[in-house]
Amino acid sequence: MALNMLMFLSLLITTLHPAKTGIDMFEITCTTLPSQIHVTKEDFDVMGNVLRTCEGTLVTSKCEGTCESRVKPSVLTPSGFLKECQCCKEATMVQKDVQLKECYDTDGQRLFGKTAVMTIRLQEPKSCNCYKCGM
Repeated sequence: MALNMLMFLSLLITTLHPAKTGIDMFEITCTTLPSQIHVTKEDFDVMGNVLRTCEGTLVTSKCEGTCESRVKPSVLTPSGFLKECQCCKEATMVQKDVQLKECYDTDGQRLFGKTAVMTIRLQEPKSCNCYKCGM
């Protein structure tokens, strides 16, 4: 009987205080990384007619990486599990003016001179953090 009780207590302690595993040592890698995007933008006159189309490949930043999330048993939730999910999202944003340097008229002819460049404003992440998903 004493041996059975000792085995039960050992099992209970192991269940309540499991040894550290690789899963418990999760690394959060949420950060800003460089990214390239292709942008096409049309320029219109006051009547809504297309005057020119400009495009270019731009270097900007993005949020990417891993955040800690878990699902654990719970007697307080209807599903029987408590979900704690975090996602890598932008913490602060900055505005950035960039130039599209490939502009074409409505016939597809490449433009030169001052109409050959279009400046647009983008927002990009300055920093990223882990936040509760769905927020």
